[in-house]
Amino acid sequence: MAIGLILALFALRIGVFDVLVDFAGWALVVSGLSRMESVVGPAFTQARRLAVVVCVFSLGDLFGFTANPVIGLLYRSLSLAVIWLVAGALIDRARDFGDAYVASTFHLIRGTLLPFGLLGGLSAFFLPQYVAVWLVVGIIYIIVAVCLIVELHRAQRQPYLNWPPPAA
Repeated sequence: MAIGLILALFALRIGVFDVLVDFAGWALVVSGLSRMESVVGPAFTQARRLAVVVCVFSLGDLFGFTANPVIGLLYRSLSLAVIWLVAGALIDRARDFGDAYVASTFHLIRGTLLPFGLLGGLSAFFLPQYVAVWLVVGIIYIIVAVCLIVELHRAQRQPYLNWPPPAA
């Protein structure tokens, strides 16, 4: 799932083509969430379902449809909603097993990523003349997204997120 988010959240463009194809990233996220749903539990079902929608939606990015401000903001909003749901499932699972560090870390990440992700999209599409604003917001978004990916990678080592589940 973390590798999928790297592909989906970051853009490495050559001209108008994104080398890190969002569709491939979201397909990996869906795959990871399917595994989490089957191994950890149904807490990841809602995130997986929305990730499937975002995966299909990301096909439009291949054809440049997300350059339209409305479609681009919808795509970004749905992507952030998937991250919100994943973080929420991880927070709930961590709290159930008394892991306050993981719960608070994902709570902070999702609470920071959502507003900066939305603000970045809004400012880039609707305030292109204020490059400094969306550049600062974008840098903060990238930093928090990297933190999300690192913490997802670290969280996979938690026994309550692996199979077999620990005895309660």
